Amino acid sequence: MAKCLVTFLPENISVEAEQGTSIKQIANSIGIALKSTCGEEGTCGRCAVKVKGGKVINLGGNLSSRLRKTGHVLACRTLVEEDVVVEIPKESRLDEHQVLVEETPEKGVLAEKELDLLSGYEFDPICRTVYLELSPP
Repeated sequence: MAKCLVTFLPENISVEAEQGTSIKQIANSIGIALKSTCGEEGTCGRCAVKVKGGKVINLGGNLSSRLRKTGHVLACRTLVEEDVVVEIPKESRLDEHQVLVEETPEKGVLAEKELDLLSGYEFDPICRTVYLELSPP
């Protein structure tokens, strides 16, 4: 297969990729994470990118008509055919991982007492372990 040069904006990072590879796979290979919850089926519409130049094959998918009119395509369902320039909007990026470091009610996290859903209820499970000693047959 032929090689294509794919340039990602606004980083201005270029990478060579095999012709017929999806834009999402190429972006992931160089560490640019895109939002996607559909497993590259094209149903979530979260990996929308804009092809600024070059030839691609668009396999369709669930993309709003507003984004389609502005030239956006789904990165997971768009294959590169020749050298392309791709702009990745902020809405499609998975830039910030949110990790809970400290639990403080002031930051909108529930207090520990509010997290204990079983407080006030007696522990009475419906299953019990019973040990039996039986005589040999």
